[in-house]
Amino acid sequence: MPSKAEIINAFKNKLNASLQGIQDAINQTEQALQEETKSSAGDKYETSREMLQADLDRLESQRSILQSSLALFADSTNNDRINAGSIAEISIDNQPHTLYIGPAIGNVKIDTLEIRAISTASPLGAALLGKLPHEEFSWNGKSIRILNCY
Repeated sequence: MPSKAEIINAFKNKLNASLQGIQDAINQTEQALQEETKSSAGDKYETSREMLQADLDRLESQRSILQSSLALFADSTNNDRINAGSIAEISIDNQPHTLYIGPAIGNVKIDTLEIRAISTASPLGAALLGKLPHEEFSWNGKSIRILNCY
């Protein structure tokens, strides 16, 4: 089982790789905007510039969201209950799952273990908040058992 620090670093690395890809796309779009020269067809030029500017705005918005998500990855100080920043090992209908409770950015795989990041605002994340290890409850018609949290 990977440590909590390894899990958090794997998610941060995933976000940083996405941020780098978005930054590269922003740089390319800014360069295209600077290189755009006014042609004799003025409307075509304006439309092209507007499309590039819309792309740039969208990319900058995505970058901002990823940067905010990166700042949310933290180590929970309360390890006896599931809360934001916790790693939760749970069983859903006897199928094991490992979850990071924080920004919902998908999965990472460490060795053979797949860990999913879910938000506290998600239905399952909200249902898990405050739960203790070995608690069992029903959620969405499924049996949930908390195996461990740290």
